Amino acid sequence: MATVVIGTLTLIAYILLVRYSARYKSQAAEDPAATDLSEVPEPGPTVRSGLYYLLPIGVLVWCLTVERFSPGLSAFWATLFMIFIILTQRPLIAYFNQRTNFKEEIREGGVDLLEAFVTGARNMIGIGVATAAAGIVVGTVTLTGIGLVMTDFVELISGGNIFLMLLFTAVISLLLGMGLPTTANYIVVSTLMAPVIVTLGAQQA
Repeated sequence: MATVVIGTLTLIAYILLVRYSARYKSQAAEDPAATDLSEVPEPGPTVRSGLYYLLPIGVLVWCLTVERFSPGLSAFWATLFMIFIILTQRPLIAYFNQRTNFKEEIREGGVDLLEAFVTGARNMIGIGVATAAAGIVVGTVTLTGIGLVMTDFVELISGGNIFLMLLFTAVISLLLGMGLPTTANYIVVSTLMAPVIVTLGAQQA
């Protein structure tokens, strides 16, 4: 029951935010200077014209913290709501601005969705490669046991000082970052060093 109520309130909030943002989009469309990409637009009207884009983030947080869904399922519902926004924002803005070209706006919404799919797929290439590289490194470290040697070595030379351990961890992160992408570097360093840091911090607490 609570999910139905929250979903209804989210839908109402979306419609109200689109109505609020429609006038700013209309002003931007009528302003010739708004299409000039040589100047940075004013942040205030730009933010107000797209406030409803924050709703999928709210859906993601709600699913994670209240519904206790898995991260994958939470991201699925947030993405599904974002798809709904892309498909419906143009017709709603046209309605609130008293325009009648609904068929054209619906078609443009479909084109926006297809372009978003293409852009998302292209952006995921780098993330997929980074995650695969991190998996290879983590697997190698786990199978060879070098991770335990590295963490024991850092713990030994730090002498149980958590500040020194954090400093050495930063150095390791910097060294690995020279050959790994940021995402892969984060996964590797957190996998190797986080348990040692947490254990040492608990001992000193």
